[in-house]
Amino acid sequence: MTSIPEWIGIFYNEKRRHSSIGRISPVESERRYYDTLIAVKPA
Repeated sequence: MTSIPEWIGIFYNEKRRHSSIGRISPVESERRYYDTLIAVKPA
């Protein structure tokens, strides 16, 4: 069994929408960031 702080850090914060990053989850924000890096990577 995990503690409440572990649950918040692992499960809740990954899914919670954050206003500072455009009301998307941190996982979605990172996905978009890395997609952008791949798209602009020089050949």
